[in-house]
Amino acid sequence: MKTYVAHIKQIAKEWHEAFGTNRLKDYYDQYLHDDFTADFFGREVNRAQYIQQYGKFAEEFKDNKVVVEYQICQQEKVVSVINWTALHLGNTMGMPVAGAAININGVSIDHFKNGKVIRHHPFFDTALLVKRSAVREQVRARIARDLHDNIGSTLGSVSYYSEMAQQLIREDQTKLATLLKKIEDASHDLVEEMSDIVWAVNPLNDNFAQLSFRMKNYAADLLASRNINFQFETKDVPELLHLSIDQRKNIFLIFKEGIYNAVKYAECPAISTSIYKEDHNLHVELRDNGKGYDVNNKSSYNGNGINNMKRRAEEIGAQISISSEVGHGTRICLDVPIKTQEYHL
Repeated sequence: MKTYVAHIKQIAKEWHEAFGTNRLKDYYDQYLHDDFTADFFGREVNRAQYIQQYGKFAEEFKDNKVVVEYQICQQEKVVSVINWTALHLGNTMGMPVAGAAININGVSIDHFKNGKVIRHHPFFDTALLVKRSAVREQVRARIARDLHDNIGSTLGSVSYYSEMAQQLIREDQTKLATLLKKIEDASHDLVEEMSDIVWAVNPLNDNFAQLSFRMKNYAADLLASRNINFQFETKDVPELLHLSIDQRKNIFLIFKEGIYNAVKYAECPAISTSIYKEDHNLHVELRDNGKGYDVNNKSSYNGNGINNMKRRAEEIGAQISISSEVGHGTRICLDVPIKTQEYHL
């Protein structure tokens, strides 16, 4: 009896942990009884329907990983406590795609007959997927606000400058050249704004590796053209550390603002960036060895830029400190909370 118990527990474990992988197809004939039935989101399905539905279901989630954490066996019944992580990239049972990583606990009750699964009852915290949909709507609202506030105002400027340029074509070539330069700059800013938003909403970028890659490339390209030495260092940060859309967007834009201010005002020969994980925070530090400024004299620095950085830090619950001293450069420190979220049944 002990041998049989261990056998069906192993079958349940291998079957569940194969979900979303190529191994699952091999296990259908091997582990599922011909009279197999399952509960699929409250609907009774037979063996063929189950295989079809779960094949489609697995395609809507990428990077599937199921871990069987604990099992209890009673006669012909195995209860498995499982944890499922994946990237939600497709509409599921009427629920819109979340475009983000999920981490869901669940329980599977499997009844066996002659060493094969004949009845399958999965219980997942599917309320989390609904919650993800609600979060998705909030994200869409923020994206719309960004498009309206940033890109909308820039397009308005381009349109205004273009109308003025048409009037000056025959009147004043000097003013015309100035306006055309403003149109060029505004258009360039518009392209950058759109690029940042598209990058931020792409769920494939929801990890530290993609964030650090974009930060490093942006600064390296900009600073190389101005002969400013640049160092970029990361330490003890997992490449696959999950970051939300808001975290990635605001960390990058704070960094971008800091680099821009250093290039425009600091007159520095070198800039360095250090990023590391400390307790439950992601620490980002940006330093330049430029001329610095008097923090008590608001007319000596870009107040709008600093206010923007503080506002963005507040949006993600981060702490930001900016220190500077005349003749000794400027230091920006950002601490972003990255506590792991746990979901329970």
